[in-house]
Amino acid sequence: IPPSFTEHLQFIKSKPYSKWYVIIDEDKNRLGTIYLTKKNEVGIFVKKKYVKNGIGSIALRTLIQKNPKSRYIANINPKNQKSKIFFKKNGFNPFQISYELILN
Repeated sequence: IPPSFTEHLQFIKSKPYSKWYVIIDEDKNRLGTIYLTKKNEVGIFVKKKYVKNGIGSIALRTLIQKNPKSRYIANINPKNQKSKIFFKKNGFNPFQISYELILN
């Protein structure tokens, strides 16, 4: 179950992001969120009913335009094919694969 908007907002406020925006439309409907960390990592969430409308690409271009850097990174779960397609479509290229070991 995804977090509520309030839970998400509390989470965002507790982290040291350099920028965090709510994606809204002209009627002030909340469509999603996008952030940039101090390490130039980009994260984006668009509500399911607004996916494939180009909103994510517009938000990403706007974030980059408002926060010019020489490099941006998107950390993507290898199982998240939609996210991989989205970032590749928007000019990002894969450069590493990370592995994790969890010990209980």
